[in-house]
Amino acid sequence: FPGRALLSLTSLYGVFEGNEQEEIKEHILSIISHLDEYLNEDRYFGQIINDKEISEQQLSGNSWYIRGLCRYYEISKDEKAINYLKTINEKLLLPLASHYKDYPLQERIFVGGVSGHILNKIENNWLLSSDVSCAFILLDGYVSCYEILKDERLKHSIEFIIEQYQRVDFVSLKCQTHATMTCARAILRFYQLTKEEKYLDLVKKMFALYVEYGMTDDYQNINWFQKEDSWTEPCCIVDSFILCKYLYLITKEVQYLKLYNRIYLNGLRTFQRINGGAGCSSIVKGEQRILKASLYEAYFCCSMRMGEGLFELSKSFIDNQLLVADSYRNEDIDIEIDLYDKKVFKVHFLKPGSVSIYVPDGFTSNYLVKNNMITISSNEEKTINIDFELNVNEDHHLYLCGDLILSQKDKHVGHIFDIKGQHYSYINDSSLYEEDTLKDIKQVL
Repeated sequence: FPGRALLSLTSLYGVFEGNEQEEIKEHILSIISHLDEYLNEDRYFGQIINDKEISEQQLSGNSWYIRGLCRYYEISKDEKAINYLKTINEKLLLPLASHYKDYPLQERIFVGGVSGHILNKIENNWLLSSDVSCAFILLDGYVSCYEILKDERLKHSIEFIIEQYQRVDFVSLKCQTHATMTCARAILRFYQLTKEEKYLDLVKKMFALYVEYGMTDDYQNINWFQKEDSWTEPCCIVDSFILCKYLYLITKEVQYLKLYNRIYLNGLRTFQRINGGAGCSSIVKGEQRILKASLYEAYFCCSMRMGEGLFELSKSFIDNQLLVADSYRNEDIDIEIDLYDKKVFKVHFLKPGSVSIYVPDGFTSNYLVKNNMITISSNEEKTINIDFELNVNEDHHLYLCGDLILSQKDKHVGHIFDIKGQHYSYINDSSLYEEDTLKDIKQVL
């Protein structure tokens, strides 16, 4: 909980400015000032790791703390943070790495909940969790720590753990999809540091398997691979969202750009609640077509990971490209986009320039669409209004208007689409509904 809170707050610090940023900073410093009251002598949470009973639940929790500490150091350059990281590296990360070769790879029989729990079963000196393979979430902490410390021993540890992870058949073992996507994010960041193509190839393979076996039809996730009687988990959806962004920036493959936008519109918007937090939903895949809220808010994990998702969303304007069809403003340009409700697409150039903006399938205008991007230029300060049409298309058992899924429901809000004699409207934005109302809403996709 405190690790995720620290990571979330340090993420949101990068989203806001001015008074809001200062308020967030106060919360961050409050956590930092009290850390010593709760850490063990080796500067991490929980008991000192016993190599005869290694708790993977403890490792995954500490990964978020390490990442939050790293991001705090990047913001503050506080020597306290760097000293903690050095101690954690020496006392936890380096000694632990060799034990990953003994991580149990047989399928687990368990009843899992929204929050992971220890199964009270020791195998190969590992105390296992219902969040199958969540021990590998710590790879995210390893890579973050290596980014800052540049310790070659840590680099070798990361290489070793990735080698061990490649033995994990995460689909057949019904691993937690969140653990798998977090691990994939860590490997992708390691690729960005090393430029070794084998790591990029591994992440692409992992993500392809996730899309096939772990992603729902509405671009959310199944909590464990092949357990379609479970629920979605925003932590994983945030992970997949971030992965799509960086896979696109690295490869320029448009499939990742489209998924980035579809996960945003149909994932982040539908799991966020009116209080800003994040909650779980039912699985929509194959014959299961009913979408409804499952858990109103997973305040103990998913709400905090939402902070990192919002951070990455806020950084979607890169090299004069806007990677999402959404409004954006900086000192050079003011973009107002609402493709679905207000039907607005307006670009105001504050000085001469050019911008490329993502548009979804079915978008038509006077501008040439190339790889789901249109480019708009101006030689002077001026406002350009783009007239456009957005057509309905069918994709993977779904009807979509652009990237936004259409659903059938008892009460339609906004624009109604008549498709083959049936009425559809945009998938609900859950952040508009109070808890008592949301729990009774069902949609058919």
